[in-house]
Amino acid sequence: MPTNFQFKLSDYPKGFKRVIDARFPAFYGIEEISVPLYINRAKKDGPTIVVTSCIHGDEVNGLRVVMRLIDSKIKLEKGTLIAIPILNPYGVYNKSRYLPDRKDLNRHFPGNEKGSFASRLASFIMKNFGSIGDFYIDLHSGGTGRLNIPQIRYDFESQEVIKLLDEIRIPLVVDSQLRDGSFREALNKKGTPCLVFEGGEGLRVDKNVTNEGINLIRSVLYHFAMIKTPPPKPKLKKIFIKRSKWLRAPCSGFQINHFKLGKTVSKNQFIAEIRNAHGEIIKKIYSPDDGIILGMNKNPLIMTGDALYNLGFLNDDLDHKIEEEIFDWDDL
Repeated sequence: MPTNFQFKLSDYPKGFKRVIDARFPAFYGIEEISVPLYINRAKKDGPTIVVTSCIHGDEVNGLRVVMRLIDSKIKLEKGTLIAIPILNPYGVYNKSRYLPDRKDLNRHFPGNEKGSFASRLASFIMKNFGSIGDFYIDLHSGGTGRLNIPQIRYDFESQEVIKLLDEIRIPLVVDSQLRDGSFREALNKKGTPCLVFEGGEGLRVDKNVTNEGINLIRSVLYHFAMIKTPPPKPKLKKIFIKRSKWLRAPCSGFQINHFKLGKTVSKNQFIAEIRNAHGEIIKKIYSPDDGIILGMNKNPLIMTGDALYNLGFLNDDLDHKIEEEIFDWDDL
């Protein structure tokens, strides 16, 4: 995967604040691909925070978050903020979650410069951007037709992330074990903490999601004393989800949802139905336990085994009352 581009933070002096072009490797041998790279360096030494997006090509909410971050002209008191809005330009060009060979880039880290195209791209990303940060924020969305509520995902055993939780301005925190081949796992093995933000759906930008993404980034910057003004506090106390599960369709048909994203549900509560082409109900879907709807399939045409709802199970040891609705998603 030949390219002349090599990123070195030391090439950019303190006080540097600009968007440069990162040259990603050529595809089909036509030309290298130019990807914007935002660098904001304060004059005072401090940590380096790296924000990444579009590791899946359809996760345009993250791209919009970085656009707004750049437009905000944020003033740093110390340290460095780097934002890479598009890690998978090949997927973005094709409006596809995956690479042109249908491989998932986020299952091929840390990569191999002599491996498959996905593995070589992962190696290129790690070589140029995997060692420059002290803390990473990786922005994600659900796939096309799958909508996720804004949430933080991290391994509850990560002590570096636990220190941040009180200041992070997103109320929903989901325990997420490291996934083999993911960017987060590769960073973790290097001893670098990475926080995953999940929100919205593929190929669609939502203002609610981008607002939460901006709040998350500002929360991290404020925690490290890189900015003076904190983001607005959430209206709700934090809710920690230690276990989640996708509820799958027991049969094919036409799905009708009776609950929306962010709603709390009770055990054995009726949440959806599946009808046949004549309109007859052939199956009712019930919640297996008390929980919060973290994600949902918006496609009404359902095949047997399709994921319908991602349910976050509530814990018995919660010390505060859970609101009936975590976010208002009437506009989605």
